[in-house]
Amino acid sequence: MMHATRADRKTVARLRRTIVTMWLAAALLWPAVLVAQPLVFLSVIDDVPLMAGLREVPDSAVVFDKPEGRIVEVQAVGPLEVAAVASFYRQALPQFGWNPDPTAKESSTRRLIRLTFVRDNERLTLEVERTEGKTAASFALAPR
Repeated sequence: MMHATRADRKTVARLRRTIVTMWLAAALLWPAVLVAQPLVFLSVIDDVPLMAGLREVPDSAVVFDKPEGRIVEVQAVGPLEVAAVASFYRQALPQFGWNPDPTAKESSTRRLIRLTFVRDNERLTLEVERTEGKTAASFALAPR
């Protein structure tokens, strides 16, 4: 049976402190790493951010300007989980003045989540769906 020497215990204690210090530093610096990424917005809805990992589908944008307001649709795809995309937009959109629509019921399945946000006299609907091994996010903006 081996007994730990005093030097061994000191080495283990130092190693534990180093690991804890590194873990705390990583936890504190991680938000700065996320914030440091440049924020990209949808090309046709310039106040809706494009989540890192998604890319806007070329030629997917449809825009109509009407006296009642604009109607816009655009799609983005990426190798992300449906729940992660929905979570990002639940947190990000209120920072740009978009609030969850109290009159709309959020619908959610394992493969599809539908979120609705409102701001002033516009409604933004986001459908996030897992299809063919990728996640597709469809944004639809319309007057309220």
